[in-house]
Amino acid sequence: MTVEDIAYVELYTKDKVRALRHLVSGLGFTRVADCVEVDRSSVLLRQGAVQLVVTSGRGTWRFLSEHGEGVADIALNCRSVAAVQRAALVAGASVRRSAHGNPVVAGPAVFSHTLLPARPDGGLALPAGRRWAGTPGAPAHPTGQVHGFDHLAIRCPADRLEGYAAFCEGVLGLARSAPAERDAGGSTVLTGGSGRASLVLGVAARSEPGVHRIVFRSAPFDLSTPLDGKGNGDLWSYLFECQALV
Repeated sequence: MTVEDIAYVELYTKDKVRALRHLVSGLGFTRVADCVEVDRSSVLLRQGAVQLVVTSGRGTWRFLSEHGEGVADIALNCRSVAAVQRAALVAGASVRRSAHGNPVVAGPAVFSHTLLPARPDGGLALPAGRRWAGTPGAPAHPTGQVHGFDHLAIRCPADRLEGYAAFCEGVLGLARSAPAERDAGGSTVLTGGSGRASLVLGVAARSEPGVHRIVFRSAPFDLSTPLDGKGNGDLWSYLFECQALV
């Protein structure tokens, strides 16, 4: 397998304070670093083996105008970034360089895949190419109820789903497997070399394509009550889900 795991998920938001309140106060993430750039600013959150980057600013406005708040990038840890980049180009995929110098492969819908080198020890690394300033007093590897990614539920246009699944297998080296009971209903499940996280693909029949759910492996705790009082219509109330470890 070429891709080992999810390095981080980057979220674009209009209101970073609101998003951080939900993730830190509600889900127990720790703010470990900040990065301020010319056209955007980002916060790096960690808990267990999960990294989330929350970004806002002028550089995100086009994405937000076209797609609304949500996942803009699923960064992947690769055994060989160069090999994945070459395979993506041979397969006809669109590959560009990010502002941070990393190769970025276009996804099937609104998100992209930044390709990053996997650490030999499988540990977490700061998202490469940015100047991160650590949060004073924050632990480098905070723990809590959330242990890691379980899967990302992705909705693709019907005419692109099988092509993206084949790309994930042939280029990214993900393994296709039978969906678990919770993922039933015609879903396609693809898992990286570490086996720690999966992409679960389905058809965007009546909804906007993109990442519709980020599911964490966690200890049991209640996520049923929206933390910002805005009800179930609020993105941060339904984007995240916790799957209790068994």
